[in-house]
Amino acid sequence: MFRRKSIDNIQENLYETNQGTSHKTSTIDCDNISTISISQLHYEIENKILFDHFSYEFKKGKRYAIIGASGAGKTTLVKLILNYYPKNLYDGEIKINGKQNIDISSEELYKDIAFVQKNDFLIEGNILENIKLARNLHLTEKLRKSLGFNEDFLRKNLAQSNQIISEGEKQRIDLARFLVKTYSVYIFDEPTSNLDPIKAKEIMDYILSIKDAIVIVITHDQNPEILEEFDQIIVL
Repeated sequence: MFRRKSIDNIQENLYETNQGTSHKTSTIDCDNISTISISQLHYEIENKILFDHFSYEFKKGKRYAIIGASGAGKTTLVKLILNYYPKNLYDGEIKINGKQNIDISSEELYKDIAFVQKNDFLIEGNILENIKLARNLHLTEKLRKSLGFNEDFLRKNLAQSNQIISEGEKQRIDLARFLVKTYSVYIFDEPTSNLDPIKAKEIMDYILSIKDAIVIVITHDQNPEILEEFDQIIVL
């Protein structure tokens, strides 16, 4: 099914699926998020402790890899930052630019925080329209090449029943929707999981080239050549 949504709506709807519609009204300068601070975080689920007095600070201009075994809490940590879970389920503080995250509406959070995760929705139209989503944005040559999109692919019309795209192509479309816009914070959840090694390396190189932002990558890929490019590695 094809649905027309803005990219902010996509993120909000994913959030609301987990917690419900937010009615918080506090604002934050989302054009310049410089810190995300976690202090004494304690969170457990089904009698399993995922975080026990965990503290960390993410800073603008730094690139962070979050690694660990499946079920270690990598995606959960990000979802706690983004208010997916109500405050009564965990102890500790999470602040964005010094403000409690629980006091910030999901609408404000997603104005300049990109949470890039698996999302299969597509709209009627061609691939480029699926990337831009009616936004006045430009797909740069550098990004186009990193994603492996040629002009013929970008013109492919998904409204035609014979036009099939692979899981890897869907993943690259998901990435493009966020990389085509400038954010203060980029959070990628397994951004190369459906890609071949060569394309995965090209896209990871592009992600690591992002400047003046907080860049967080959740990954199972523990290739030393990739990990050494990050400023910090968080092992959960």
